[in-house]
Amino acid sequence: MRITLPIFALFTLIIAMGCSQELKKTTISLKKKKTITPINTDSSKLFPLEFVGEWASPDAKFNGEQLVKGGAVYLGSNGFAAVIGTPPPIGMVGTASYDSEKSILILNLHDNGTTHIKITFIYNQKAKTLTSKADAGITKETFKHRRDEVPEWVLKFTK
Repeated sequence: MRITLPIFALFTLIIAMGCSQELKKTTISLKKKKTITPINTDSSKLFPLEFVGEWASPDAKFNGEQLVKGGAVYLGSNGFAAVIGTPPPIGMVGTASYDSEKSILILNLHDNGTTHIKITFIYNQKAKTLTSKADAGITKETFKHRRDEVPEWVLKFTK
């Protein structure tokens, strides 16, 4: 039997199941600062600037720039990627790469521990949306480009 879940429900399930104490310790907490070092993308394959910023799920709600409900994908110009869902605030970080021939964005996310997730998005340039492909327990979900920069509270996780 194959069970598929929305991206953020998958993160919640991973945490709720208590897969390991290490996972609980390394999942992003918005209440305390966590140091995460992003890996830069290969300079011969520059990360397209049109992807940089915040991409919100249809149910996302914000208090100013702070995500308070739903989910968001954050992409930095150096290939840094973060996916955060709330409530409760949980997420994973990693790297992003783009295949311009296939119009797909691939996020390789981790929790600085044992959990690794690969999420593939199809990019619609005209609509400025990223739609996740249903794969590996992840359901199809569309994210709309909300703004061209990554908020400071997310950037803190890269330092």
